[in-house]
Amino acid sequence: MHGIEIACARRAPGATEGEPLPPANQRMALANMLSGYTANGARQLRMEKEIGIIAPGKQADLVALERNLFEESPRRIHSVPVVLTMSAGLVVFERKHQ
Repeated sequence: MHGIEIACARRAPGATEGEPLPPANQRMALANMLSGYTANGARQLRMEKEIGIIAPGKQADLVALERNLFEESPRRIHSVPVVLTMSAGLVVFERKHQ
């Protein structure tokens, strides 16, 4: 989440002041960052048949977030809580309701 925020906001996670990280004009779109961490990452590993997207026959490695990243400020991506993590179709983390 920190890497995605840095690329989208060009600031350290949670930073509200100061100059953007250089080069400030190279902010990345959230959709591009998510593709880079998922489908494109799987393609680079030559594992696109096993991982990278949610589809029948894939390994079902995924993270569920509390809020939609596309509705968040790029400077707040780091603060979106993970509610569930699955690896190979098994729940390996689930946040307890408070």
